[in-house]
Amino acid sequence: DEDLYEGTQQTAGGETFGVVLNFGAVPGALNPNLQFWFLDNLGEVGLLVYSEGGLYAYQPPINSGAQLNVVGAGAPPTAPQTNHGMLVAMPQAQVILWGTEAVLGNGSVDPRLIRFSDAGTYDTWTATASNQAGSYRLGKGSLIVGGIQAPQTTLMFTDTDVWSMSYQGPPLVYGFTIMGSG
Repeated sequence: DEDLYEGTQQTAGGETFGVVLNFGAVPGALNPNLQFWFLDNLGEVGLLVYSEGGLYAYQPPINSGAQLNVVGAGAPPTAPQTNHGMLVAMPQAQVILWGTEAVLGNGSVDPRLIRFSDAGTYDTWTATASNQAGSYRLGKGSLIVGGIQAPQTTLMFTDTDVWSMSYQGPPLVYGFTIMGSG
């Protein structure tokens, strides 16, 4: 079912292990057992990406209706709608998406592409001279498999390398360096 309802208890072996929030209409078949899930926050806003899905935002307080809303899903889309993963880079507070769309909303994923939002936001993805949104395509590996915020850098892991994604500020925003291979 594409609609998950608030208060639905999930059980396994007779034990309750959680409550599912109401997502509203989620594109495609959503099977939590077959997805990779990435959760983070930007201040009080909760963020979620599931593999091959868009970026969802939750902002308190809880009201009736959809609790998680897809970011930038209008026509034309203003945020990537298909992604493999997500994290929030600190201290500049930028949402980092990887394995994402080269063209917003077309659904065609580049497995080595990283996109980053403007600093302090989760909903500005188009790079301009007055913001810090942007993208970078890693030059090696065949796909990005994960990322983690480390002291003074963000580490991005491909199937063959570890990259340092170091914040430099405008106009380049990030510098990318291979830290290890093999």
